[in-house]
Amino acid sequence: RKPFEPESELLEVQMSFLWLLLFSPILPMGILPTLLSQVVKMKTDIAKMLHARRRPFPDDDSCLRSTQMAFVSAAAFGAVGWSIGLSLITYNDDLWRWPWGARASLAVGLTLWLIAAAAVALAHADRAWLAVVSAVGVALGSSFLVFSYFVNSEMVVPH
Repeated sequence: RKPFEPESELLEVQMSFLWLLLFSPILPMGILPTLLSQVVKMKTDIAKMLHARRRPFPDDDSCLRSTQMAFVSAAAFGAVGWSIGLSLITYNDDLWRWPWGARASLAVGLTLWLIAAAAVALAHADRAWLAVVSAVGVALGSSFLVFSYFVNSEMVVPH
């Protein structure tokens, strides 16, 4: 028989939480069936734990707890940027009328927000990752803005 593995169960919970955070702005009514399925899954997992013959040996859970906290922090932080991005980019019918500088700034800002969410996730291991990921994100964002400016300034046709 397959042994009960707490790490894989935690991964399933994390993926469900991430799907819920990222797709609830798109389909809000999907929250109820997802929560119902999670309740059913928890009830069946309890039965699975009681009937598993190959239980794992007790182990220190500090690593699982720290990665769970990092995941929840990063997912919640990233979901805010995701929701703003959906509202301002995907659902915005007038985005094409915005000046290129506003569009480029919006794209860079949202990209930096999602990069910062990754930095928050990595910071649980070492705080230096915040600085490294932030510096790379700022460098990529500023180079994109400069490149976008030069490309769009050459395309402007005088009237």
